[in-house]
Amino acid sequence: MKDPLFAISRFATLVRAGIAARLRIVGSVFEDEYAARVRDAARDLPGVEIGARPPVAMGAVYARAHVVWNTSLHEGGANAVLEAAALGCVPYLRDVPGNRDLAAEPDSPVALFARDDAGLIAFHRGLLVESAAARTARQDATAAWLVRCHDPGDEIDDLLRAYATVIESKPAGPRSP
Repeated sequence: MKDPLFAISRFATLVRAGIAARLRIVGSVFEDEYAARVRDAARDLPGVEIGARPPVAMGAVYARAHVVWNTSLHEGGANAVLEAAALGCVPYLRDVPGNRDLAAEPDSPVALFARDDAGLIAFHRGLLVESAAARTARQDATAAWLVRCHDPGDEIDDLLRAYATVIESKPAGPRSP
């Protein structure tokens, strides 16, 4: 479950600290009542964009970002986080079990949300002064981590094996409509 209200509250902290940034709350569509609450919470904040994007468009959003926040209340290992990392973003994730597992992997580029305002501000100020060389080195290390730990080919192979197991265990016969 996504939590854009959490993202807005954290972004407000950055705004109050004078950090020039933009917050794009994009992805899935919210129900009308909740969408109104989200728009209301963001109304007085500069640089907030709220809008749905189809999954195929998210890569373009990530490509223009420096940091991608994942503010889900529950997470089991979001492919969106890996996609953002592959496109050079720093994944900054809410401190929940699935995200903790990802952050705990050796050489993981994932950072968990700071538990206090000072940590949040320090993290983002550090990224603002990241040199081009440091960013390139970080992106190269992230690419190596992705290939080593989260190769899409491995995921595809796992899915094919799972489907083959299901198909083999199902008795032959007419398919249900």
